[in-house]
Amino acid sequence: MCEVAGVMSRKTQPSTGIGERLRALREAKGKTQEQAARELGLVSGTVSRWERELGSPQAEQLRALAQYYDVSLDHLILGTPSEPSVHSAELHRFLATKLGRYAQQRGLVKMLRSLAYDGPITADIYRDIVKVFRDREEAEQDAEIDPDLPKNPRDGASKRDR
Repeated sequence: MCEVAGVMSRKTQPSTGIGERLRALREAKGKTQEQAARELGLVSGTVSRWERELGSPQAEQLRALAQYYDVSLDHLILGTPSEPSVHSAELHRFLATKLGRYAQQRGLVKMLRSLAYDGPITADIYRDIVKVFRDREEAEQDAEIDPDLPKNPRDGASKRDR
């Protein structure tokens, strides 16, 4: 991600258009237009049109782009300098783990990105938070199978402990 910040501060200045910023961010991420479109859930060619400034992203798409490229909306729209979020490197490190993939499958990434915490959020903190969600889900599944089991994972053993 530091690479992305370097590209933004070197290549992207307030006078450039959103299309050029989008292209620079995509290239810094090492993605083709097709890959970026697929990962963003867009129709093929949309990214190309935006980069050539033949169209513009809507508000929801701008938010998705800012998250995808890990920049502020101000940077995306106005070209103001932007740094990746403080916790993005640790979040990306966590998402590469088995539990991180679980978080992605369960749609927890947005919540993890929005965490506010006094101090740095490490991959270990993300792991502990997602474990709580996973343990709660397992306890609910166990309760469906055996209603006599404790509902709170802290009240009894989880599947892994049995």
